[in-house]
Amino acid sequence: MSPEDPRHGTPRGFHAHRRDGEKPCEDCREAVNAYERRRRKSRTLYQTTWEIPALGSMRRLRALHWMGWRGCDIGARIGVDQTRISQIAVGKQTHVLRRTAADIDRVYRELCMRPGPSQLTRKRAIAAGWVGCLAWDDIDHDEAPVGVAPDGDDRLSRLLDLDDQRATLDEVAEALGISKKAVWKWCRRNDELDLYDRIARRTRVGTNQYAEPGAGNVRAGHVTRSVA
Repeated sequence: MSPEDPRHGTPRGFHAHRRDGEKPCEDCREAVNAYERRRRKSRTLYQTTWEIPALGSMRRLRALHWMGWRGCDIGARIGVDQTRISQIAVGKQTHVLRRTAADIDRVYRELCMRPGPSQLTRKRAIAAGWVGCLAWDDIDHDEAPVGVAPDGDDRLSRLLDLDDQRATLDEVAEALGISKKAVWKWCRRNDELDLYDRIARRTRVGTNQYAEPGAGNVRAGHVTRSVA
């Protein structure tokens, strides 16, 4: 390429050199390097101006799921699809547009104290360890949720409360968002089989179907029978 070529000293000239199998001249190399610097600066400026960390949005969406609001419920109010809501909620996006964050905050303020329509969504959120809005002093900053016991202590306290309320095994499993067999496994692992026996006796089943094969009941070899 001659210096008289209008592409000389431009990014187009750099690529024309490469396309023709020539070594790019110094002027064309400098032009393409300057272009790349401007592009990177523009991208950084865009992110700084238009994007913010997704931490607060993620926590707000998790709190809404904890209340039983599905991704489709939230997305419909914001005007985005359920997939985008899910990506933010599970932490796959590290940044979100300021406009998206503002929309999520708006819907969060509207719904965070209202039970949602999906118990399944709530159970999944609880099982994932997500928490509601009252667990945060400042939902947008890096802090641990307050008033949330470790999983084992929290489950034991909930089991004891349900036992005090004379809940059946079916009701306990539904409240914890796990299967009846998982209730028995947790009690066995945490040496709380007496608690399990009390709950199981209130359940209308003939025998303890979750005992180990050949063990009769989970305690002392006897069989727990339903109490009418």
